[in-house]
Amino acid sequence: MHIRPLAVSTVLALTGAGLTLANPVAFAAGSTLYVSMANDCSDTGPATAAEPLCSIQVAADRAEPGDTVQIGPDYLSRTPVVLTHSGTPDAPITFTTTSFADIEASSGPSLTISGAHDIVVDGKIGLYNTGTALSITDSNRITIQRGSIGSPSATFTATQPAVALSGSTGQVTLTRETIAQASRDQVSIGAGVSGTVLSDDAISDPFAGSAVTATDAPGTVLVNDTVLDSCADAIHLAGTSTGSTMKNNIVNTATAGSYCAPTTDTAQISVDAAATDGTALDYNLVHSATTGTAYATAPYQWAGTAYSDPASLNTATTQGAHDLEADPLLNGYAPTEGSPAIDSADAAAAPALDLRGLARVDDPLVTNTGTGTGYTDRGAYEAQNPLTFTSVDLTPAKGPYPLNVTATAAVKNPWNVAITYTFDFGDGSTPVTSDSPTATHTYTAATPKGGDTIIVTATSPGGASRKYVLAAPTVTAPAPLVPHLTVTHSPATPYTYTADTSGSTDAWQITDTRTDFGDGTPVTDTATPGPLTHAYTTPGRRTVTVTETDYTGATATTTQQITVGSSYVPDGPVRILDTRNGTGATKAIVPAGGTLNLKVTGAHGVPATGVTAVVLNLTATTPTAAGYTTAHPGGTATPTASNLNYTRGQTVANQVTVPVAADGTIALTASPGAAVHLIADLQGYYTTNTNTAGSAYTATGQYRVLDTRISNRFHNGPIAAGQTINVPVATTNVPSATSYAVLRVTATAPTTGGYLTAYTGGTARPAVSSLNFAAGQTVSNLVTVPVGADGTVNLYNSTGKTQAVIDLIGTFTTATDSLTGNPFIPTNPTRILDTRNGTGTPKGTLGSGKHLTLKVAGTTNVPAGATAVLVNLTTTGSSAGGYLTAYAAGGPNPGTSTLNFTTGQTTSTLTLIPVSSNGTISIYNYTGTTNVIADLEGYYTP
Repeated sequence: MHIRPLAVSTVLALTGAGLTLANPVAFAAGSTLYVSMANDCSDTGPATAAEPLCSIQVAADRAEPGDTVQIGPDYLSRTPVVLTHSGTPDAPITFTTTSFADIEASSGPSLTISGAHDIVVDGKIGLYNTGTALSITDSNRITIQRGSIGSPSATFTATQPAVALSGSTGQVTLTRETIAQASRDQVSIGAGVSGTVLSDDAISDPFAGSAVTATDAPGTVLVNDTVLDSCADAIHLAGTSTGSTMKNNIVNTATAGSYCAPTTDTAQISVDAAATDGTALDYNLVHSATTGTAYATAPYQWAGTAYSDPASLNTATTQGAHDLEADPLLNGYAPTEGSPAIDSADAAAAPALDLRGLARVDDPLVTNTGTGTGYTDRGAYEAQNPLTFTSVDLTPAKGPYPLNVTATAAVKNPWNVAITYTFDFGDGSTPVTSDSPTATHTYTAATPKGGDTIIVTATSPGGASRKYVLAAPTVTAPAPLVPHLTVTHSPATPYTYTADTSGSTDAWQITDTRTDFGDGTPVTDTATPGPLTHAYTTPGRRTVTVTETDYTGATATTTQQITVGSSYVPDGPVRILDTRNGTGATKAIVPAGGTLNLKVTGAHGVPATGVTAVVLNLTATTPTAAGYTTAHPGGTATPTASNLNYTRGQTVANQVTVPVAADGTIALTASPGAAVHLIADLQGYYTTNTNTAGSAYTATGQYRVLDTRISNRFHNGPIAAGQTINVPVATTNVPSATSYAVLRVTATAPTTGGYLTAYTGGTARPAVSSLNFAAGQTVSNLVTVPVGADGTVNLYNSTGKTQAVIDLIGTFTTATDSLTGNPFIPTNPTRILDTRNGTGTPKGTLGSGKHLTLKVAGTTNVPAGATAVLVNLTTTGSSAGGYLTAYAAGGPNPGTSTLNFTTGQTTSTLTLIPVSSNGTISIYNYTGTTNVIADLEGYYTP
């Protein structure tokens, strides 16, 4: 279908009271010459669809009357095209495209038509150039339609018009074109050119110059154009441009430009005196800028006289009887609801379709004031029903094939007209079109793939449409509902857990996920699986239960057990108690059987609230007799357990982890019959506070990092008095240099009594001890030490000489290093093993080279799944000097010592013992026989 250009005689005859544009007519078909950028194109080929030409120019040079040059999609020509071959009135040469094609020349006009006639350029063909994009000279009956003309990019240096008509050119029609160029002028119609028709064009001139200038060009017609010109002189009929017509146009200069040059032409529409003969203006809508020195100061200039409004123009000249001066309320080029351009044009002069190819439609919200049908709009765009999509609901959004899917569209339809809906379900099936907003479709295979879409199009009677794109359903093979639950937490927020059900699988869409966090709070109900965060308020064992339901009503449940506990915050070491000098308590020995209450919260960096337990290095000195000390929460009865065991006059240290009472105190109780001085060095605390950068424990297995008795690269031989050695511990067994190492430090074969201090590498030594020893004694203690930035810890010996052994037990890792690790649950000291009376194991001593297996997890004291237990391990009544090794049952004996003892001595040490998968630990005795006692102080769980 081609547009027959208007004959110049017809144009001139219709420029009076009414103007009627010819309707499209069909022409005789000729040959089709195909042009493409495909790899198999050839400019010497037959120009068929299978063997296309590469060049538009070659096709143009071959074309004969009635031929069509069919340009392939996305074609881009960087060289100019010159058309010189002609068609005939009934058989023009037509250039068209199936999609988009661009001619963008770097020099010279992109398209030149010279000395030719009967040519149609039709379709989405873009002519782009920084200068003149379209040049027509000495040519007749030329139609350029449905494309765009302009500049490929913004430029302010071009001085040539975008469209230049010159010579003895006649009957050129530019219709339904978008013309926008950063140049001096947009359309220049030169002297001698006649019968030019600009209709349904959108013309924008943001810089200096005129949108349309016709000079000595009779019969120029502008009908239903929208002209945006930020400067003055938007349309100028100059010289003897007689018999011209301007109807139904919108001329808007309300947005003042920044690049307007001074000009004497200050009107939007200017008609020189020599051009007034036979020229008619009517049904135009003008809007003048009100500010700026170079902008339009009046909408009209007729025969050299300026007129400030249509009424004064009409009174003086009889022109513009139905012109309006008002804001056209444009969105781009299109009028919006309430624009005076709507339903106010001369229908007899208007093309049947607007620039977009849409029909003229009646806006029911606007009173019709136009001629004929009364509802044609002024300008290039016919206002359509401003319908918008509210939503498109898809049910189900997932399911197994064959899957029946229903899509339901919701639109806002202000005009309340009948809407046609088209549903493209994205799987290659034929789109469904009807007047119903609902459509159903069956997907028969596991398609479409991820990323495919459903496109719903709503179309109003005028042809205007809106699209809504949504994700196509997930179509899978049939499979059952399998819920998946992963519960995690961060040491920095020890009471806050995340239950993630994102891994749940089902062929159908999961429509309901109910999560019970197991603490009595209401069940959380969400529509779809995903992560869900919950804050617990109390510690303890919890079972998180998730129940999921899918689209068909099928239900499945999964659970995960967790332990809500504390995270560890190293603090110190700092001395908080010394009864010898009155630090932290009255200066006095703790009497036999007496209890010292020590406030541990709200000082020394320990928070006032949220503390569940403190970690102390507890030292007993100068006891008056053999005995023991028990640490327990303040205000509670003394349990059957011991933390420190000593003989008369002995100084002995042991690390203790003590639950803190509600009032922030702990109790230290001396055994009957032995008074004792007590010293406590704070090592850290366990907290439930979420604003504290806590750490989580990870067992590494016992790993020896230092033994001065054997050759090693750190230190050989005993440590001298006052000497500090540096020991690297940040190996593959320690996650990072910001971790805290849990070490068992042992002194052996000391020449005199003294103490060792373990502290962070690269820092000043604190005035505390980690373990105390007598001459010739082998003694060990558990120490938690921040690892230095260089990955090391320091070990200091106070007096004499001593050999030293360091075993890595585990690490505390900060939340910034990892989200993994084990929360801690402190317990009141509880005796879980005593071979003297058969507690936890058959009664009887542990023999030489023997081991006992103790069930610790899945009991009344420790839940199943515990990863490690914190135990104060004691030997008593030993027949020979030796050591115990504690480790996870079923695993290899690490070959390191946990507790060293001498004949007949009662010796204690706090230790962290990994727990096997069946909840047991092993205790191995190296030599002789001994009784073994274990007091539980807490446990770690995932």
